[in-house]
Amino acid sequence: MQRNVRRLSDFLPSSPRRLARFADAAVRHAMRGIARAALARSTDACALSIPPGRRSRPTRFVELADDERVNVLGPSELVAIQTTDGYRTGVDAFALAWRARARRDRLSRSSRVGESVADLGAGSSGAVGLAYCSASPGTTRECVFFEKQKASADRCARSVVANCVDFDARVVEADCGDSDAARTWRGRFDVVLANPPFFERSRGTPTSKSEEKMLGRFESTATIEDFCIFAREIMKPGVGEFFVVFPAHGRSRVVRAMRRVFGDGAVTVTECFDNPNANEANLVFVRASLSDDDVGSDAEEETCALHPKPREGGGQRAYAEPFSRFLRRVASAGEE
Repeated sequence: MQRNVRRLSDFLPSSPRRLARFADAAVRHAMRGIARAALARSTDACALSIPPGRRSRPTRFVELADDERVNVLGPSELVAIQTTDGYRTGVDAFALAWRARARRDRLSRSSRVGESVADLGAGSSGAVGLAYCSASPGTTRECVFFEKQKASADRCARSVVANCVDFDARVVEADCGDSDAARTWRGRFDVVLANPPFFERSRGTPTSKSEEKMLGRFESTATIEDFCIFAREIMKPGVGEFFVVFPAHGRSRVVRAMRRVFGDGAVTVTECFDNPNANEANLVFVRASLSDDDVGSDAEEETCALHPKPREGGGQRAYAEPFSRFLRRVASAGEE
């Protein structure tokens, strides 16, 4: 197991000359991304827009391969090392971090300081764990990013380094269907976050030529129930909480899996709408708790919305103020 743990210092350039070369490359890639976003008129509701102008978060430059780019993840100002044809971080990752952070912020600060956090299926960006921890500087003791794909785990480690985090961080190459891997981390985490593949392989036809995209969207060796079992194993007894985001059309499947693993009375659901006037939710956030105080809380929590009004034409859309405020917290974390 130890050989699959990425030490983040391994991903820093090894000489001043290489540092300068890769710093120049990172700046070029970031500026190209900003320019493309400023000119593009995106119609993808799940794509995060990149704001032009100066970024406030500090960054550290890391090595890039020829097919890799530095992407600025919208108003959060987090940066991610991603390939040109690979899986892209979507708004659902940040929405999950937002709702989990909102829930945890209700607790006293003394109970949150020193949190141990896990991000399951972290991908190349580690965006869920990074956004969650960055929104509340000084409260996270450690964050461990679990990722099955070797190449994605390597990129995730460099993404974490690039974002200059203020907590201990590790990237672990592990499959969330691997019970042995889960036992290695048994009972360690206060908070477990998961933005798992949404689609059952038997219910769709993977068409992408990118393995990273396919594994990011379709279940392979781990089902949603496997993610729940893995999460329960690594959660701290009596206090751990597990947060999952899923498309609303898959609500019954994810809730059923959560109830089987955690029990009927330990699960709560929050519906997320595109805007307050939408008739149907597009996402659900499902939470399971090991706290005795939460037993019997199986219920609907308050709903939320990502945007203040329906889409009108193409181009960028504003986010609803609560979500936008969370993204600003993430962006300013490095200066607080």
